[in-house]
Amino acid sequence: MVQGFDNIVKTIKYFIDTKRYGVVDRMALAMSPESVETALYDMLRLIDSLEARSIRVKIRVKDKDYEVKCCEYGDKLGYGIHGLVLDAEREDLNGKNIYCMPCPPRPSVSEITSFLEAVNKDPSIARKLVIKAFGHYG
Repeated sequence: MVQGFDNIVKTIKYFIDTKRYGVVDRMALAMSPESVETALYDMLRLIDSLEARSIRVKIRVKDKDYEVKCCEYGDKLGYGIHGLVLDAEREDLNGKNIYCMPCPPRPSVSEITSFLEAVNKDPSIARKLVIKAFGHYG
């Protein structure tokens, strides 16, 4: 299996967890390096847009507190972590139970460059990373 590219796998996993399979499928079924590049660009662009609207929260899940940056959040989201907001950048969320979908880590420039170089040699690497993302739990 493909080694490395951990943050790209986590980015793909974000789209799997949020049920946005269109861009995931485009990457998995890409027949050329250019198609993989386009799918990765779309993923990174959407994450960038979500991060621009993200908030930091301190949230209690069961008996444990977490500080997390939520790319998506709300009481009806239905995915991500669910808990009580102890402190948030948006004060109207304090004391409410919400879902928070943590932002995935950004792939570094070197990780993206290495991935694109690998895909130029073998576009099926993208499909292998998508499969790896479906099994990724960390």
